[in-house]
Parts: sequence; structure tokens; C-alpha cells
Amino acid sequence: MRSLGPLRSLAVAILTGLVVLGLFALWLRWPIHLSIIAGAIFSLAFLMTAASIGDDPGKADAAWRAVAADLTSPTREAPPPSTTDGPGSEAG
Repeated sequence: MRSLGPLRSLAVAILTGLVVLGLFALWLRWPIHLSIIAGAIFSLAFLMTAASIGDDPGKADAAWRAVAADLTSPTREAPPPSTTDGPGSEAG
């Protein structure tokens, strides 16, 4: 899966904001300043989503594992689950 390029992401975000602005201003009869704010929020949400989706999730995962090797080492074992911890127990 390929992500959008930076300029294409920006263009799609602006288009999304304009569609939301038009929808809120013309169809829902919101005041124009509130419609602009709503369009800007949707555009920013789209840009954050597009920026968080990389070209290759496998690469991102490999980079994370390389940096946080101590968190992913196979020698480190999780503690066994305790039957006394939890809601209603002395420890919980």
C-alpha cells in the first residue's frame, strides 16, 4: 500500500475542508465562521491521519523494534498472572 505524497495529501485535505465547509454552511445553515472552523478541523484531522500512515508499516515496526530492543527481547518474560490481584482483593 502506498501513502499519498505530501502535496497530494495537502490538496486532498484542503478539498476535504472545503467540502465540509460547504456542507455545514449551505446545507446545515451554520454561520460561515463556524463552518470555516469545522472545515479546518476536518482538514487537520485528515492531515494527521495521512501523516501517521507510512509507506511501509513493516519498516516502521522494524525501526521501532531496533530502537526499543530491550522491550522486545525474547529473554524477558512476562510475570505469571496472579490470582490474588484484582478488584476486591487486598492487592487490587
